[in-house]
Amino acid sequence: MGAHYGETALRYIDLFPEARIYSFEPFPDSVKKFKENTSRYPKVQVFEKAFSNIEHESTFYINTSDATNSLLNSNRTDSWIDSATETKHSIKVQTDTIDHFCERMSIESIDILKLDVQGAELLVLEGARRMLENKKINLIFTEVEFIEIYKGQPLFHEITAFLSAYNYQLFGLHTAHKFDNGQLAWGDAIYLKK
Repeated sequence: MGAHYGETALRYIDLFPEARIYSFEPFPDSVKKFKENTSRYPKVQVFEKAFSNIEHESTFYINTSDATNSLLNSNRTDSWIDSATETKHSIKVQTDTIDHFCERMSIESIDILKLDVQGAELLVLEGARRMLENKKINLIFTEVEFIEIYKGQPLFHEITAFLSAYNYQLFGLHTAHKFDNGQLAWGDAIYLKK
């Protein structure tokens, strides 16, 4: 989720050529580039929608860098990231939940759930409670933040606590990013079902 231009989908289809890859991106400009980049891969699909904990219409904030677009409004950090997360305008997008999407598409299990949704990761996971309860997600690879880059976003320890309640444990942290003063800002975490 947070498919952007298809960078992760292309990496995964290269690693797992027999896999069916469902990608999600609510920003129309990014969806267009995604489709151009993945047009040779029939097993890669993109859906123009956001994911959250409920199905509804939501505000989606379009930022200076489209890689930082989010369901959450940007928070000032007084660091270099502020120039990328500065909001230019917003649009209305439709949100879905993982549970509802999997039910509609008859998806019984997910091998890898990749989340990069700019602070809305916990909202997405809350919308996957049924899949988590039934241990139908094998691996979760998610971006996590250690400071509040987006207003009201959950931080790493909150994501970990939520997943721990469903018996998913932290496997490791990767690609840590720091601010100029050395403060840990964000990275990627992998969680596995116990």
